[in-house]
Amino acid sequence: MNGRCAASALALLLALPAAAQSDRLRIEELRQDIRRLERTIQEQARRIDRLERQLAQAGRPTEPATGRGADGVPAGAFETWIAPERWDRVREGMTAQEVISILGPPTAVRPDGTSPTRTLFYTLQIGDTAFLSGTVRLENDRVRAVERPTLR
Repeated sequence: MNGRCAASALALLLALPAAAQSDRLRIEELRQDIRRLERTIQEQARRIDRLERQLAQAGRPTEPATGRGADGVPAGAFETWIAPERWDRVREGMTAQEVISILGPPTAVRPDGTSPTRTLFYTLQIGDTAFLSGTVRLENDRVRAVERPTLR
C-alpha cells in the first residue's frame, strides 16, 4: 500500500468513531424528543378527559354542534384512542365493536386481501414528518394483535 492510500485509510478509520459518536448523540436526542412528546400526549389526554367529565357533570355536550373540528376531522376522532390507558383495556379475542367502543373509530381500516384479516389504524400526524400511530389486527372479527401507538 502506498503512503497516500495508507494515510487515507488511517483518516477514514479515525473518522469512524467520531461519526458513530455523532449518530449516538442524535439517537439519544430523538429518544428524548419521543419521551417528551409521549409525556405531552399523556398530559393532554388527561386534560381532555378531565374537561369532558366537567362538561358532562354540567350537562353540556362535549362535541361541537357540527360534529367536526376546525380541521374537518370528526370531533372526538382521536381524543379517545390517544390515551394510553385505553390501549391497556384492549385484549386479544375482543370483537372489533368492543375495540371501537374503547378506542373510538379508527382513522383507517385496511383489509388483508381475501383473508378474514383486517387492520384498524389509529394515526395522528404530528408536524410535517412525524406520526403517532397504533394498530389493532383482527382475524374473523377478533383481536389477534395490538400495537400500541408509537411516534414514527
